[in-house]
Amino acid sequence: MSVTDNSPQIFILGAQRSGTTEMANLMMRVLGYAGDVESHLWPSVDAAWRSLDSALERIGGKNVPAYPHFTIGKVGLEEVKAAFATTLSDIYTARFGSAWIDKTPGPEMVEAVPCIATFFPKAKFIFMRRRGIENVLSKQRRFPNRPFLECCTEWSQTMSAWWRQRSAIAGRYVEVEQAAMNRAPEETAANLGAFLGFDDQMTRSVAEFLKKTRSEQTQADTGNRTTSLIDAGWTEAEQEVFIKNCAAMMVVYGYRFE
Repeated sequence: MSVTDNSPQIFILGAQRSGTTEMANLMMRVLGYAGDVESHLWPSVDAAWRSLDSALERIGGKNVPAYPHFTIGKVGLEEVKAAFATTLSDIYTARFGSAWIDKTPGPEMVEAVPCIATFFPKAKFIFMRRRGIENVLSKQRRFPNRPFLECCTEWSQTMSAWWRQRSAIAGRYVEVEQAAMNRAPEETAANLGAFLGFDDQMTRSVAEFLKKTRSEQTQADTGNRTTSLIDAGWTEAEQEVFIKNCAAMMVVYGYRFE
């Protein structure tokens, strides 16, 4: 695979501290995509689209007699939505060219997936997964002043949003386990290659990148560790907060607590 003007836009999603940065670096350094560290822009387009839908509901929808006389009716709801997205897309193209990635972690970006998938029918999505206990521990190391509850809810809300949204883009996404990037680089590279259409040489290059690179790792060898809830070093109160906020998604994704 080599990046061309016809290469699909790639959207890298996931909770913070789930390997999104390492995946973005791979896309830029190995595959030749362009992009920034993070964007945090597309959720605003999604919010605008949702606001337009709400405005239409408030006036009774497209079937009210007065609708053709309103500006929104004369211009067209879909045309207005497209104008928001086109403006942002044009900014990306001017900055990066036609082949670019967007890496924005967090639940708001995942909620924007239907909006993005509609506007970019050829776009592909990479969702980075990480077990909840390791994710929260990593947040605590990287952001020591962040409230424990916030660390938990960012993970659980992101994972929940993805569980709800991914069926709408079947065939257009791949899930990558952060731990697998460390433990099984060849397998991870092969899965990405099958998804994005790598040749064998590029697949080997991706595997070598994964073997040698540990972007933003906050503690040596943390990518290869699995920590039980009891051994996480949390107080009983914190364990209760984690269970209350994260247990459901731990179960849904098949993560164990041991």
